[in-house]
Amino acid sequence: MEKCSDPVQSSQVKVNIDSSSYEMVSTSPNLSKKIKNRIRSKIPRGSKTTTESVELQDMGFSRQTSGYDLGFSKNYMSGSIQFMSDGADLRYKRRKYMVVHPDENPDTIVHAMAKKWNVLLPKLLLCLVGGDTTTASLPMQRAFSKVLVEALLRTDGWLFTGGLNCGMIQCVGQALTKYVIGRAMLSHQDVVAVGVAPLDVLSQDKKLLGSERDPVEYNMMSYEEDSGRKCLEPNHTHFILVKDKDKESVDEAKIRDKLVSMIASRKIKGSKATVPALYLVFGGGVAAIETVHDVVIKSKLPVLIVPSSGGAADVLTEAIEASRLSDDTEFENGITYNLRLNAIMRSKMNMEENNHIRTKDQINKIIKRKHLISIYDKDRIEEEMLKALMKASRGSKVEDELLLAAIWNRMERAKELVLQAPWKNHDLFSVVYYSLVNNQSKFVKLCIDETQFDLKEFLSQSRLVKLYNEVSTSSVLHKLLSKERAKRKGCRFTLGDVANVLKRLIFDTYESSYPADKEDEVKMNSSGIDDDGSTFKDPMKELFVWAVLQQRCSMAKLFWKRGKPSIGGALFASKVLKEMSSMVTLNPQASSEMHKNAKEFQIMAIDILSLCFAEDRRRTSTLLVRKMPDWGHVTCLNLAGAGRNKEFIAQDGVQNLLSEIWMGRLSRSTGLFKIWFCMCVPFSCLCLVTFMSKDDPSVPVKTMMKRKAQQNDDYEDLPKMKVKQGSVDGYMSVGACDETDGKERNRHTNHQGGCLPYIYNCLYNMKLFYEAPVISFRFSLVAHFLFLGLFSYILLANFHEKISIPEMVLIFWAFTLFTEELSELLNQEYCTLYNCFKSWLFGYWNSVDLVSLLMFAIGIGLRFHPVTMDAARIVLALDLIVFYLRILHICSASKLLGPKLIMIIRMMVDLSIFICILLVFMVSYGVACQSILFPNTEDPLTIAKGVFFRTYFQLYGELFLDEMDRAEMNCVDNKEEIVDGMELCPRHSWFGTIVLAMYLFISNILLLNLLIAMLNNTFTRVHEKTDIFWRFQRYQLVEEYYRQPFVIPPFIIVVHVYQVIRWAWSKCCPCRKELYRSDNLMKKDLRLEEEIEISTWEVIKGEDYLAQKKEKTNEDLVKRLKMTEEKLGSLSYSMKNYFEGKRLGKALEARFSSLEEQIYDSMERRNKNQGGDTTVDGGGGSSCLQVNSSPLVRKLSGRKSKKASNNY
Repeated sequence: MEKCSDPVQSSQVKVNIDSSSYEMVSTSPNLSKKIKNRIRSKIPRGSKTTTESVELQDMGFSRQTSGYDLGFSKNYMSGSIQFMSDGADLRYKRRKYMVVHPDENPDTIVHAMAKKWNVLLPKLLLCLVGGDTTTASLPMQRAFSKVLVEALLRTDGWLFTGGLNCGMIQCVGQALTKYVIGRAMLSHQDVVAVGVAPLDVLSQDKKLLGSERDPVEYNMMSYEEDSGRKCLEPNHTHFILVKDKDKESVDEAKIRDKLVSMIASRKIKGSKATVPALYLVFGGGVAAIETVHDVVIKSKLPVLIVPSSGGAADVLTEAIEASRLSDDTEFENGITYNLRLNAIMRSKMNMEENNHIRTKDQINKIIKRKHLISIYDKDRIEEEMLKALMKASRGSKVEDELLLAAIWNRMERAKELVLQAPWKNHDLFSVVYYSLVNNQSKFVKLCIDETQFDLKEFLSQSRLVKLYNEVSTSSVLHKLLSKERAKRKGCRFTLGDVANVLKRLIFDTYESSYPADKEDEVKMNSSGIDDDGSTFKDPMKELFVWAVLQQRCSMAKLFWKRGKPSIGGALFASKVLKEMSSMVTLNPQASSEMHKNAKEFQIMAIDILSLCFAEDRRRTSTLLVRKMPDWGHVTCLNLAGAGRNKEFIAQDGVQNLLSEIWMGRLSRSTGLFKIWFCMCVPFSCLCLVTFMSKDDPSVPVKTMMKRKAQQNDDYEDLPKMKVKQGSVDGYMSVGACDETDGKERNRHTNHQGGCLPYIYNCLYNMKLFYEAPVISFRFSLVAHFLFLGLFSYILLANFHEKISIPEMVLIFWAFTLFTEELSELLNQEYCTLYNCFKSWLFGYWNSVDLVSLLMFAIGIGLRFHPVTMDAARIVLALDLIVFYLRILHICSASKLLGPKLIMIIRMMVDLSIFICILLVFMVSYGVACQSILFPNTEDPLTIAKGVFFRTYFQLYGELFLDEMDRAEMNCVDNKEEIVDGMELCPRHSWFGTIVLAMYLFISNILLLNLLIAMLNNTFTRVHEKTDIFWRFQRYQLVEEYYRQPFVIPPFIIVVHVYQVIRWAWSKCCPCRKELYRSDNLMKKDLRLEEEIEISTWEVIKGEDYLAQKKEKTNEDLVKRLKMTEEKLGSLSYSMKNYFEGKRLGKALEARFSSLEEQIYDSMERRNKNQGGDTTVDGGGGSSCLQVNSSPLVRKLSGRKSKKASNNY
């Protein structure tokens, strides 16, 4: 058991309490509740006006914030900014910010960002340097901003800038709003762009030191009034403002670099790799060179320089190029290099020569770390960043670059790296683990398919436990595992917790291969963990279970396809996803998504089942009822039934199995008349009924024995074999030839000579006949009718105070019915009594049985007292109605009547909803009518009769108009005048008549048609899936009567006594031979050879299914390509005809002619307006424009006159 570390033990807290201030110093951001409560209890609360700190008042804080909760040792506050423009809110421009001290611990700031801003650590951290001062053109700034912010979204990274609304930073902010933030909201990603700026250079800085409760209204236009002040860029998502009251100005670059270094030392979730950090230099001045110097020399972080962006970026670019051209000996002391560097600094940064020394020294130190400097060459920026990070890590391996490609989700780059060279298995561990944790199924598929990655070596028990501990806290799995962990008071999730969760999601008889006792104990299991306890025999299956529990369906499908594509695995996923979808109540979208994925897995199972059934029916039946060691020793049929997969159970393969179980060993061609006749004449079944072979239920026993006899080479021993097996017709008996169990064979065949073999064979055949569920169902039907006849006779003619013998028989019969229901409840395949009762009560008719038996017990209890004799008669009469309704259970066996039963049940739900709506109108009308017609009535029964009785029967046409008409009633107006047989007269009868008309109009026309529409809709929905509903109902019927003994009540008490004796025998004498128990054909244990054979066959059919699906996808793709080719051919033919013919020339000529005519007409109108051939120039001397002398006009005029002459 691992120990849980308490943050209290590692925290040092110093508290100085004063009436006007307090200070807390904490080295750990995580404080326990005890320490917080201890601190709060010592803070004086009497003086509310002196709780502000003196330092905070000097800074301008209006209130003391809860900085001690986050571990701040310096002054701190946080809040939100609402950006304004000319008094109007900028949409989506409410941003969060915090004000910190420049000497604050960066670890504390990162913790505050996570807690206050609810942001997760990035997968890439970019820091833009020099963006506020640049000489680059505006198109270049916008182009680079676009690629930068798009890379930020694709890599799930953070961006640190100066946060000011100027230069490149302004373009980056505009690109954030234009290209990234909208797409991030749609994809539910967090885009984090943090501006780190000094508070003293900002306009409206006093507003930013206000209360954190209300957002600060920050006007974007007011910065012009403050000389020398700058404004914040409103498109950044967060701001960190730096303030020190003791200094007029602070260097925000230092705390920004500390934050970058701190974040770069943190590890990415699901990986051992730290957060990659990269500085981008775009323009800038001397401060940018100093920042690059500190980053390269002290922090040793990579830098990517954008050339042609001006300032420091161009200086560093040309200095690096100059150093490459110079020899190593001339690098620092070379005259050529120094002169060129001075010229570069003077031209690019306008620096005087006396200021070159310090900056030049910094540049020379930067150039010595060439491996940390990269030049952006207009390629894809993600590739450039990846190259820069790899170049910075001198000893980096290819697997590190592959891990970064996985972290940034760069699939193309990952494919290039994977195909470059062969990979060792352990080199891919970090990439596969990260891809698993972050749900990147494409990378896992790439590693498995292209590198032959061995998952068995990768997936150890400890690594699987670690994967389960990486579960998202908002997932359903985390809640379930937390409950299991709380039961044993542990600190981390274990495989035992996972096993308990699987039992809860499927059913508690699910036998998981995971250890379920202690955290550090490894339990060996042949179907799960290897003998050394470190790896798993089938890692694909374990990862498939992990992916299904995490609702990662693409990952689960990958492991299902790459592992063993089986029906059991698909049904397992469907059942788990359905259960988890029912647990998600606050997120309907997630619940519907899980239900949709469960349907997809069910369809996969159906497709494989169809392939199996088409090839081999017998194997398919065995496949459905065999215990699956890989899936908790449950059967496919159990998984489908527990998950209520109606479509799966409705398949022909399952129905064929149910028919075999329903008929038992009887032939399916046995008619109803034969069955009823054999039930009435017991021994007739030996002659009239054909028994089928156990090895193949589609083949009769005699035919099977003939086949075996023909395969026997020794024909002389055949008569001896006949005599030995003791069959009626000389062949082997059903019990001898088909039973694989040696005990059953010896029981019926070890008696040689005489009539004994014949007698035993006859008895065994009769046993097979009566054990068939179809026979048990008919016997139960007969018994139920006899019970109803006896019950009806007693209530009609023989229910007296003195109990009679028929009534005693009835009570005993009802008691045997109770014992049968109790036996059925205890025989449910669950471990706990609660789960058994819940599973038993889930059936419709079990609930009816429970109600009927409870009512019978109450009625019998009341009948023994003379006072309650009439009440007992009423209760028993109502109970008899419930017992009669139980006859409807017979409809389940009929394909014609079974769906009608489902319709009745569904319509009852609709009817209950309709009654709720009807009650609103009934009560409102009844109360209003009663209060007007008969005011001040004090008798509760009279009121109830007027409100409910009268209004209800008025729906059916009993209007009670005579009670509203004073003329037809023998009534009086006052209570004092009432004589025997007289009533109070109704008042305002006209009102009752009008309200009655309105009530009848709404109820009989509107509501009645609403009910008809609801019932019609239910009928249509059920009728569309009639076959599916009936087949699932048939499965429940077969399962119920397969477990039920063929002995009918009340004689079934003998079977129950035997079951109790057998249970006591197994508990008291576990080492002795177990008493007789019939085989469970719905849950078979196969031998090892049979299990291997059936599993291999199932996997082969699963691979065939995947191949067919792939082939179908390719066919669809080819079909689409052909359609596209045909469309392109048709378009090419049309264009060829259009261009090669004269149609295009004629169309262009007509358009040109029309255009020329318009130009000519406009020139003629202008000529008329200007007075002919000349244009007025103010003095009339010089000609500025001669219209008619223009060649174009002459040409148009000629064409116009020619056209006119042609028309003439």
